[in-house]
Amino acid sequence: MKQKDIFIVSQDGLNPQANQIAVEAIKELMACFPQYKNDYPITNLGAWKDTGYIYPENGKLYLAPYKSTRWHIENAKRDAILDGRPNQLNASTLFQTMQTDPTNKEIPQFTILLTKDDLYPNQEMNYCFGLGDEGIGCVVSARRFSDDSGNIIDCENFKTVLMHEFGHVIGLTYEGRENSADIYGTHCTDEDGLCIMQQRVDGDFSDITRARLACKREGLSPICPDCVKAGNRFFAKERQQNNVNKIVNQTLRDIGIRR
Repeated sequence: MKQKDIFIVSQDGLNPQANQIAVEAIKELMACFPQYKNDYPITNLGAWKDTGYIYPENGKLYLAPYKSTRWHIENAKRDAILDGRPNQLNASTLFQTMQTDPTNKEIPQFTILLTKDDLYPNQEMNYCFGLGDEGIGCVVSARRFSDDSGNIIDCENFKTVLMHEFGHVIGLTYEGRENSADIYGTHCTDEDGLCIMQQRVDGDFSDITRARLACKREGLSPICPDCVKAGNRFFAKERQQNNVNKIVNQTLRDIGIRR
């Protein structure tokens, strides 16, 4: 039974190849959870726009809040310009608007937002590949995996980053987990060095990607047993909470109250 949708949305002008790679990456990670993977259908919405995403006012056209991916991007671009980074997007701003987006309540979902522009999380860091927030979604930039024409030329590293960030969304390295450490956020400390939920201090995912591909050739999981356990824990809690919500809603409907 469906628990939530996984929606993949993208910045205007991003090569559609990025969206397809994202679909493949999320399928590869969700295959680690056969008991739950069918509960989370993946939909590629591209550069999503809702009805009425632009409205006229005083002879000008404006983006309606929360009605398009473009609106989220423009907010992040505005803050980046204020920070003196006109060629990047403020990833923290993207997260803030993703968290407050009312469509999250209207349609239970995890959102994966892909950008063609470079990202930075704060003024202390030059850039980041992406960010993920448990239960909400993630944002990942294709910029550093693409050539000057926007073609993605480092597909496997891009895929590893996508899987890694979505791993944060589904709670694989929740705070306080055993066999984890705070390295730019909570990450796995898998002793075998094969898990995609590790984090290199230098941000290089190349060796993690090589390990993932080696595991894939051998039919092994891209995540360690601790991460599998954490994911199953997350999905079980989601299913339990959704079942409780359905019972409550049905009870309220039975007595004539709508939430």
